[in-house]
Amino acid sequence: YDQAELERATSLGGGSLRGVMGVSNRGGAGGLLGRVIRGRELALAEGEWVFLLPMTAHVQDWYDRNNGDADVAAPEAEVRLHRDAWKYAGRCRTDADGNFAFDCLRPGRYVVLANFTVPFRGHRAYHTGEYLSQYIAGPGTGHYITRPVTRVDRYDTSIGVRIGEVVEIREGEVTTFSPPSRALY
Repeated sequence: YDQAELERATSLGGGSLRGVMGVSNRGGAGGLLGRVIRGRELALAEGEWVFLLPMTAHVQDWYDRNNGDADVAAPEAEVRLHRDAWKYAGRCRTDADGNFAFDCLRPGRYVVLANFTVPFRGHRAYHTGEYLSQYIAGPGTGHYITRPVTRVDRYDTSIGVRIGEVVEIREGEVTTFSPPSRALY
């Protein structure tokens, strides 16, 4: 952790970052996320925090060792981001459409971070262990059909999503961030 390096990296500049925070499923509309959000291919982070950290040597080491999306508080994280580094992070909330923006950025590499949940209503069907017999009458003869009794439970839950993507900011330009594609389970 080098405080002077972070202070230099967060001085004002002429670059901007605009984007939509969300996630698309690698499986497309037919994958898990597509089924969860009713056929759409993109889940948006609505009203969620987005953080922007300059890619200093300390942040790069943290990002590399934790694959860019490790929770900094997780005990399994190999390298934790120094708590004082967060003082230099830009932060903003997304709007209802997942849009966010950072202005006056110094040129260089940054990591865009967000943690959010994708809520959904699920259901689970299971066999109750009971059977239902039904007599089916036919011309001249009839027969019984026995079927298992199933029950469907509905529930509300969510999928947790962590985003950690590196962007390059250039002086006098607007960099665009698009939702990354993830394999969601």
